Amino acid sequence: MGILGYGYKASKLPKTIKSVKIANRLTERRKNTDDLLKIRQQFGTKASSTNKVASSVKSTSAANDQYDKAVKARKIKIKKDQTKGITAALATGVGGATAHGVAKKKFPKYKKFMEEDPFKKKKNKWEKNIIQDN
Repeated sequence: MGILGYGYKASKLPKTIKSVKIANRLTERRKNTDDLLKIRQQFGTKASSTNKVASSVKSTSAANDQYDKAVKARKIKIKKDQTKGITAALATGVGGATAHGVAKKKFPKYKKFMEEDPFKKKKNKWEKNIIQDN
């Protein structure tokens, strides 16, 4: 194996983790759990009810996870819809331009009409009116 082969082999090795991304809404999730525990303490939790506290913390965490998944799915859907809209607009523009080009080749009258100056007729009318007025 030459030098290039070793380089290729080294690129296949797993990369080392340099940093870990902070979880989304971490402070908000912690606040929800802290609020839950404060409410539990207000109404006096007993040592025998620790299973209930643990299950309620788990259900709060599950609700937060479900909310995060829903937000992520909504963002993905919005992005897909925007992409579809842009694609449709581009396709319409390309289709119109293509149809215009084909029509110019197929119909000489269309070509003549489309290539003439739209203000040319008005200029001639204005010139005639100016001449007649004088």
